Amino acid sequence: DMPGVPPVRAEAAKVVIVVTDGDPGDVEETWEATAEFRQRGTQLLFVKLLKADGRRDADSLRSLAVPCSRPARAGARDGETQEVVRGVFEADDDERSLQAVAPEVLRQVLRVSRRVVRARCSLPFASYEEVASIEDIEGHDVVLASGGALVDPRPVA
Repeated sequence: DMPGVPPVRAEAAKVVIVVTDGDPGDVEETWEATAEFRQRGTQLLFVKLLKADGRRDADSLRSLAVPCSRPARAGARDGETQEVVRGVFEADDDERSLQAVAPEVLRQVLRVSRRVVRARCSLPFASYEEVASIEDIEGHDVVLASGGALVDPRPVA
C-alpha cells in the first residue's frame, strides 16, 4: 500500500513474469501452469536465459505467447534484428543482461492494463502527456465514478 493511492482491486489485471532456461524437460509442467493462469485471466511474460553458446531454443515459449514484431533482446549488436514473440524476452545468463531487459519487460507489463487513480482534463483538448505530478497540468479534475481507481483490464497495444 502506498499513501494516497487506493489499493489494487480484484478486477485489476494480473501478470506473472517467468525467468527460465527453457529446459525442454519442463514443457509439460509449463503448459499446465500456463493453462491455469490463462483460465484466471493472468498475463504471462517469459524471460528466456540464453545458453552460454548463444543458442536460441525458445520455441516452446513462443507457442505460449502472442506474436509481436518488435525487438526485445537486450544488448543486441548494432544492426542485429530478431523476430520476437510478444511476451517472450531473451537475455544472457548474467546480472547485467537481466537488468538491461527489465525496462522492456516492464513496458510490456504496463501495456497489459491501465490503472487511473486521478484524471484531469483541459480545454481545448491537449495531446496526452505523462507528468510526474498531476498538479503540474492546468485543467479540471475528473471525479471517477467508483471513487477509487479506474482499472481497464483489456490488453493495451
